[in-house]
Amino acid sequence: MTPSLRSFLLRRAAWLVGLVAVAPDAAAAQSLAHGSLAVVVRDSALRPIGLAEVRVEDPVTGAVRPATTSRDGRARFGLLAPASYDIIVEALGYRPARHVGVAVLSGVEGALVVTLRREAPPVTRVDTVFSGGARAAPLEWLATRGYGELTGGRRLLGDLATLSTTADQSSIEGLPWRYADIAIDGARVEGVGSRLATSSAMATLAVPMRTIAGGLVGGTGFDVEAARSGVGIAARSMRGGSSGGLQAALFGGTTDLGGGVTVGGPLQRDTAHAVFGLDHQRSLVAAPAFFPVGDVEGLALAAASAGALAPYGNESERLEERTGAFARLDWQAGERYAISFRGAGTRLVSHDPALGGPVASALGSWNTATAAQASLNVLARMNDNITWEVRLSGDFGESEAQAATLPRTAFAGRGLTVGDDGDGPFQESRTAPRLAALMHLTAGAHRLKFGFTGAAHRFDVRQRPDDEGAWRFGDAADLAAGLGAWRGLSSVARSGDFRLAESAFLLQDSWQVADGLAVSLGLRFDNQSIPADDIAGNPDLTILSGLRTDGVTARRARVAPRLGVRWEMGRTREWVLEGGAGVFNDLPDRADVAEALAFDQGIVVRSGLGVLNTWPVAPGTLAAPERGRAVTLLGPDFEGPRTRRLSLGLSRSVARWTAYVRGTYR
Repeated sequence: MTPSLRSFLLRRAAWLVGLVAVAPDAAAAQSLAHGSLAVVVRDSALRPIGLAEVRVEDPVTGAVRPATTSRDGRARFGLLAPASYDIIVEALGYRPARHVGVAVLSGVEGALVVTLRREAPPVTRVDTVFSGGARAAPLEWLATRGYGELTGGRRLLGDLATLSTTADQSSIEGLPWRYADIAIDGARVEGVGSRLATSSAMATLAVPMRTIAGGLVGGTGFDVEAARSGVGIAARSMRGGSSGGLQAALFGGTTDLGGGVTVGGPLQRDTAHAVFGLDHQRSLVAAPAFFPVGDVEGLALAAASAGALAPYGNESERLEERTGAFARLDWQAGERYAISFRGAGTRLVSHDPALGGPVASALGSWNTATAAQASLNVLARMNDNITWEVRLSGDFGESEAQAATLPRTAFAGRGLTVGDDGDGPFQESRTAPRLAALMHLTAGAHRLKFGFTGAAHRFDVRQRPDDEGAWRFGDAADLAAGLGAWRGLSSVARSGDFRLAESAFLLQDSWQVADGLAVSLGLRFDNQSIPADDIAGNPDLTILSGLRTDGVTARRARVAPRLGVRWEMGRTREWVLEGGAGVFNDLPDRADVAEALAFDQGIVVRSGLGVLNTWPVAPGTLAAPERGRAVTLLGPDFEGPRTRRLSLGLSRSVARWTAYVRGTYR
């Protein structure tokens, strides 16, 4: 590390500490796939009770984890699966207490304060409390299977955006969904490519809603495992229960029809549990006519087009069909090993989709997209202080789009664009295997985590610009006279097969500074590579301008510091002040890399202006001659987005309600 870089990091770290010293934020637990729980046992006089027996019971699987409090009345349970637990506490000379519904969240260390009343043997009662401690985070929602079936239009993970004040179907915290960090049970999920790739549905297509037990929308926290932009969805999947069960659902109406089934139960009681789900949905949405009755200008356009625009004067129907499935298996192999496997996938077919943006409609087009994701998580507890976690996952996606029946055509006087969106026929497939190997070490009040994560992304992108190009007319009279403008590119398949790779070395210390106050400080060392060697040089461009198409840097290494703080206050820790700051590094957009690979030698551009009587067929070379070549150039400093993010929030819980205020700077 150079002296200048060291000085910069020290100055930045000092700035961050000074900025949040008055408001510590959530010190993340050691794992994004697990949570942890600290239990404090005391008597009515607030004195700690040592040697108390504490049991964490999972009401879903029936599994039990015991512990004994130390002299200061504390017991800690690390790396728990995210769920709601029952906590039973017993001590000699005291009445036992049972706290029901204590929520443990992934990536967060919760705290529960248990007060025992004195009672001489024999014990006749057990105090039962519906827990107010270790509450869910303010944006966390805990879904039942029934609610998960009803929410959202496509019933995918992205429909969680409808429950959040920071996201909608097109963006999350103001960023397009293609920049979102999507993780389920700690394993990341990539979106599929298509003309709808910026929507929440395409970003989360691999995960049907039926598989989700809960999710957090917005900031993904400041743990060193958090990647991309620092915003997205952190979700956890449904688990099989301790008793077998089957749930079926049907939903529908005049335009929406579907159903699903979920089956779950034990394969071996208290040891292995499984759940499986399958659903199908068919939606038919009526779209109004773009040239309604009485629209003189619209009728004139339809007449001038010799009937080609007539379908836009009628109501149309957009058909969408979706089929999804998921499965999860959990196996507790003794007290030292826990293994879980999960897989999910969805196929989506859309006919005449609403493209949005400047394109009003694309009648005759269709899109298909398929995405699947699987993960295997192995947790090995070597002893009370050392735990290994290995997470192997991968996701697959493919998409295809067919162009509309008409080329992209804009009418300036009407402010309307119809026809294709300009991309033409489109095909893309991708695979992304991932590996995370982490070591968790407990040393007194410190929880250390260090390890490695890596992913290799392979893409095969084939996108052919439509031969018909794009047309522009002023009004119906111009269309009838053939007076307008046209521009098109020569037909060429783009990019083909290429790879992007990323890896990171992680180091983090989560420090329990005092009762209720935890601080995490971490560093993430990111390494990224793009296929720069596959981008060919363009001698003609270099001679004319001095610029090189093959001058982009292939590999980059960047440092991402993280700081998080969480301060729980009040008698029952009902007040929570949390926040953090960090830097997040992302890979370049694959669409940019694909275009650079395809257009490094340039692509012929033809255009014409004036009398062009061939619409909707492209004009010939006499009316629209070659104008030159278009070249895509990535500069030597080209790299993926880099996000600096700071957040601070205060929440207050009362019974089952939580009120919060939060601010974010990015």
